[in-house]
Amino acid sequence: MKKSYIILISAFTILIVFIGIALINIDSLLEKFIKEELNRIIESSDHRIYEFNYKDVDFHVWNGSFEISGVEIIPKEGMDDSVKNGTQRSLVTAQLNTLSVIGFSFLKFYQTKRLKIEEIRIIDPKINFSFNPEVKSIKKKFDLTTLLTERLRSISVEKLNFQNVDFDFNNVLRKNLLLKIDSMNMVINNLVFDSIFIEKTIPVGYEGINLFINKISANISEHYMMETGHFRFNSEEKLLEIDSVKLIPKYTIPEFNKMITEEKAYLNIKAKLLQISGIDIDSIRNTRKFYFDKISLNDPVIITYKDKRLKDPAYKYKKLLSQLIREIPVDFKIDTINVKNGHIKVQSIGDKVPQTKPGEITFNSVYLNVYSFTNDSLFLEKRPIMGIYFNSKFMGVANLDVHISIPIFNNSNSFKVKGKLAEMDATVLSEFLNKTLLVRIKTGKIKNIDFEFIADNDSAIGYVDISYQNLKIDVKSNKDPGKSMKFINALINTVAKTDNIKGTPNFSRGFIAYKRDYNKKFISYLWLSLQNGMLNTFRPQKEVKGQSKDFKKENKKDKGIFKKWKKSNNED
Repeated sequence: MKKSYIILISAFTILIVFIGIALINIDSLLEKFIKEELNRIIESSDHRIYEFNYKDVDFHVWNGSFEISGVEIIPKEGMDDSVKNGTQRSLVTAQLNTLSVIGFSFLKFYQTKRLKIEEIRIIDPKINFSFNPEVKSIKKKFDLTTLLTERLRSISVEKLNFQNVDFDFNNVLRKNLLLKIDSMNMVINNLVFDSIFIEKTIPVGYEGINLFINKISANISEHYMMETGHFRFNSEEKLLEIDSVKLIPKYTIPEFNKMITEEKAYLNIKAKLLQISGIDIDSIRNTRKFYFDKISLNDPVIITYKDKRLKDPAYKYKKLLSQLIREIPVDFKIDTINVKNGHIKVQSIGDKVPQTKPGEITFNSVYLNVYSFTNDSLFLEKRPIMGIYFNSKFMGVANLDVHISIPIFNNSNSFKVKGKLAEMDATVLSEFLNKTLLVRIKTGKIKNIDFEFIADNDSAIGYVDISYQNLKIDVKSNKDPGKSMKFINALINTVAKTDNIKGTPNFSRGFIAYKRDYNKKFISYLWLSLQNGMLNTFRPQKEVKGQSKDFKKENKKDKGIFKKWKKSNNED
């Protein structure tokens, strides 16, 4: 009996020792198995277009972790040219320092068929994606529901952590990189993939996203690059912030003019900070509607140049703003757009001016507010009109206030403009007029300019009231810009009024009766309508026949909708 007892104890002890040894070595055994399986998959994938390599695999059962390092995915030999020659639409090259899976339990997974992971950490991935846009993509719809079975009911990850991701996106038909994302860090909390989320637009659930990108560069066109500084997004705060947004021309103005064959604006734009608040990712995912609270742009600088000596661009019907908003293919609503402390410089050379130096108009200390920017029909039933308020220092010296009202769902695409320019010395405009029209204002003071007009798809009607004193104009010769045209100057300064003060018996109102040029965009339509009224101020004329009646008729027609908008905005 005693001998049997000793034998049993000895056998049990030996069994424990063997189990201990097995458990101690199970990590290396599993590592060996995983490596063999990876090698088998790699060796059997000759028909694939990629090679998959790795440096090492570490597997630790006791603390539930797995790590693979030195991962490399590269196109096989001869595949690099396949995208350029069109036999392949796209290729990916990727390198990864480390992929770590931390904090999982085989036992719990075996018992529940639900895989729970504390953290997946992806460190230093470098990804290059190249594509050929001329090759048609073949849409392959993969049924994600096949991933969920009785053996795998769900996957949940407490923390998905991407560290220092570099991403290059390359159109092989262009010489320059299309998109570059530099040093992206992103954390997604409580990521869930199960039967509840699998059929949604984004087939996973999550509780929070925190994203930071050091820099983004994009080659957006033949003539322009887009760059940003730090890019930050926090889903809990529902806030996106982008530092130092820039639209950068690739060429100088002389180089740009040599490249184009018709009149085209040259742009240079930058802003200190862009903020978008009220971004609800869950709402966007569930409703597919893009609703934001506010977009703010701080300290933007916009410089635009146009050479009017070039031929007009090919005719293309330009849609007005309300129609463009209606035709945006997704539902969206932005309660407020706010621009703070902007600066706008508009440069142009007139088509009859022999000089090469452009004239210039500036708007300093620009503040812009846009309300009810939306195509949401339910919202527009309550507030049917988008309001635009623009305030600036015109030429750095005179306050300019403009208010534009746009009924979004008006089929005639009508809008109403009302504005006021404060007192300024008229000679401030001399340099601009001299460079564009070869006209110089010798003396004069503009007391104020009031304007109001209503426009639609076809025409604009309204008025411009310019009050001025002691105005004298000097017209230069096209052949010799330094020489004044004495006869024309004498005629203009005799016929035109030296003084035009609102409220006096001889005050001349500049009536707007402008037929729209369908080849011009919304901003050009505004300016040309105002220009029409300003020119009519200086021309000897009688009231444009029927214009006042038409203006009153149009005003009356839109009175109800404007009154409703005014009430909804609590205006006096």
